[in-house]
Amino acid sequence: MLFIVPDGEGPSEPEAPGASASQPASARKLPTVKVELDLDDAPFLEEAAPEPPKPEPAKTESASQPARAGTAEKTSPADKIRARLAALLAVLKAKKKLVIIAGGGLALLVVLAVVLKFFLFGKPPAPPPPEQPRHISEPAPAAKPEAPPEPEYTYTFEPFLVEIRGTEGEIHFLQCSFSVITKNPVLKTELEVKAVVLRDSLYYYLSNRTLAFLTDPKMADQRKADMINVINEHVSAEKINNLHFQDFLVSRPKQ
Repeated sequence: MLFIVPDGEGPSEPEAPGASASQPASARKLPTVKVELDLDDAPFLEEAAPEPPKPEPAKTESASQPARAGTAEKTSPADKIRARLAALLAVLKAKKKLVIIAGGGLALLVVLAVVLKFFLFGKPPAPPPPEQPRHISEPAPAAKPEAPPEPEYTYTFEPFLVEIRGTEGEIHFLQCSFSVITKNPVLKTELEVKAVVLRDSLYYYLSNRTLAFLTDPKMADQRKADMINVINEHVSAEKINNLHFQDFLVSRPKQ
C-alpha cells in the first residue's frame, strides 16, 4: 500500500529577504511529501533465491592419461612423418613467394657477374676451330696366298771324256759334265729314255771341235748354245734353253 501524508504541520521556512510578493507560485517551494512503501506487497523487489551449487565433475586425470597413452601408442612413425611433411609443405607454401624472389635475385646477380666479367676482363675466348673431317683409311686387302712353287726336275748326263788332238798332233782330253733342269716331268722322262742317242750326238759334236775352240773362254757361250741345239733336235716334249755345267776341263796327259 502507498500512503501519501501531507507535511502541513511542520513549520514553514522563512522566505528569503527581498522576495517580492509578486513572485509566481511556481517559483515558490512546494511542501515535501513523505512516502512509505510496503515491501511485503512488492514481490519484484524480493531477492532471487541462490541456486544450489552444481557438483564438480570428478577429476579424471588418471582415466584420461591411459587414454592419451593409448592414442600415442596407436600413432605410427609413418603418421608422424606425414604430419611433419604436411607442416613442412605448409611452411614452404607460406614462404613460396620469398623463395621465388630470392631465386630471381640470385639469377640476376649471376647475369650481372657474367656481364661485368665480359666488359672488365677482356674479350670472350675464341670459338674452337671447326673439326676437320676424318679420313678413314680402308683396310688393306688381304694378301693372296702365294702359290707354291712348281717342282723342278733335274736330269744329269754322265760325264764325258773326249779325246782332242792339237795342232802338232798331240793328244788332249776334255772332261765335261752338265745337267738339264726343267719343270716338265715329261721332258725329264724323255731325256732318260733318249739318253744313249743324246749322248752319241753330243760326243760327236765335241770330238769334231778344235782344241783352240774348246779352250778359248770367249767361245763359252757359243759352245753352250751349240750343245743345247743338239739336244733339242732329239726331244719333242719341250725345248730346253739352258745347261748347267759342273765341269768343262781340257788337259794334256803327262809324257
